[in-house]
Amino acid sequence: TLIGILTILFTYLLAKELFDRRVALVSAFLLAVLPWHLNFSRFGMNGILTPFFAVLSMYLLARALRTRQWLDYVLAGLAVGLGMHGYLAFRVFPVVIVFYLAARLVTERRPFLKAQWRGILLGVLAALIAFAPLGWYGYKNPVAFGMRMESASVFTGKSQAEAIKAIQETASKHLLMFNYRGDGNGRHNLPGRPMLDDVTGVLFVLGIALSLWRWRRPGHPT
Repeated sequence: TLIGILTILFTYLLAKELFDRRVALVSAFLLAVLPWHLNFSRFGMNGILTPFFAVLSMYLLARALRTRQWLDYVLAGLAVGLGMHGYLAFRVFPVVIVFYLAARLVTERRPFLKAQWRGILLGVLAALIAFAPLGWYGYKNPVAFGMRMESASVFTGKSQAEAIKAIQETASKHLLMFNYRGDGNGRHNLPGRPMLDDVTGVLFVLGIALSLWRWRRPGHPT
């Protein structure tokens, strides 16, 4: 529950860093009343650590890119490295960070790289240090380290054709999860209820479309 509450706080700080106070308040409110966030932050599974470390690390990274202070880069890296110790899903989040930095590089070009490359390298070093204990365990115990990922993988026990079909079905379910039909497991969700209500769902689709349309202005609030 505490992690869920802190996630709301850092969602506010992240949105304020990227946009403004109005967007931050709306973002924090929507997360605070989101049934999935309420549920997962209260029934004791460590999956709630993924959104927490995601918004924490992105907030610290965005702040570091603005302030260019070495401590902010270190804190952002530590958040990413510590997040790797939490729920397995966070292990793909560094890819999101890479895409974010690449987008900033494309839109700001050489001035961004010239001003930020030292700080980014410092953040990567801090992330590796924080991840090192888990990484060393994974190196010494590869079977135990990868057991859960292997058992949950859509590729396990399937032929190539079956794996492709499983990926298509999984992608379809996740895309429909937001507005049409959500998780059927009663432990995770009211069975079948979409992740978003009708109004928020429409705004979500419009927001995605607007973000793609204005991708060169990622900080534009409207």
